[in-house]
Amino acid sequence: MMLVCQFFLWFMFYNIVGWVYETLVCSIQEKRLVINRGFLAGPYCPIYGSGALLDVLLLGWIPNPVVLFFAGMVVNCILEYITGWALEEIFHAKWWDYTGWFLNIKGRVCFWGALAFGAMSVLLIKWIHPFVTHTTRLLPPLAVYIIAGVLCTIFVTDFVVTNVHIAQFNEKLQSFQQKVCGRVTGNRSQDALSTESDSQPKSEENLYEMTEKLNLRERLLLKNTFSFQSTKYTDLVDNLKNTLGYKQ
Repeated sequence: MMLVCQFFLWFMFYNIVGWVYETLVCSIQEKRLVINRGFLAGPYCPIYGSGALLDVLLLGWIPNPVVLFFAGMVVNCILEYITGWALEEIFHAKWWDYTGWFLNIKGRVCFWGALAFGAMSVLLIKWIHPFVTHTTRLLPPLAVYIIAGVLCTIFVTDFVVTNVHIAQFNEKLQSFQQKVCGRVTGNRSQDALSTESDSQPKSEENLYEMTEKLNLRERLLLKNTFSFQSTKYTDLVDNLKNTLGYKQ
């Protein structure tokens, strides 16, 4: 049980470090504070914790930093690709998109990301994780259990609530799509937003009405999540972002 709790503490630590890294990079890129960087509501990105633990479990035995670099590239690119694919399939949405980047694969992974993964794997295995391991071992067993229990409760609650929220958001987008297009989603008629000019005022009015129905979490999702896209309601989400002033 102690080992499980320690692994979970490592997982959460790297989740938080990943969130901080993403926040800094994206805030610099967009020249504004970007705080909602993860799939979940809290300040953590599970893909970083998952990648770090995979590195520790699968690559920790590799002494050669060059081999470790390339192995880290492969392991983490596979993880990122599978995670991106799963999010698209389950939630019909993308939380990142590398389309147009050098050597990208379906916008889910790219060359520059792979280089970053390789470098971070070397840093993690050679310097960061030995320090983290040493620090967690200094904690009293009771403290490890309590901290892990509290963090696990927060994380699992966030995960469940977020899944419900995304499902509700997709239902809301479906309702919006029907209202804007004047049809049931799935029919093949053209989108009213991009066709007859005399329908534009009504379409804009509909969009403003829709934005009023978005809750704070949905607005933050549209505003702050880097390259968030709906794969099912792409045009509608783009128009909502434009209406809210979030589209760059």
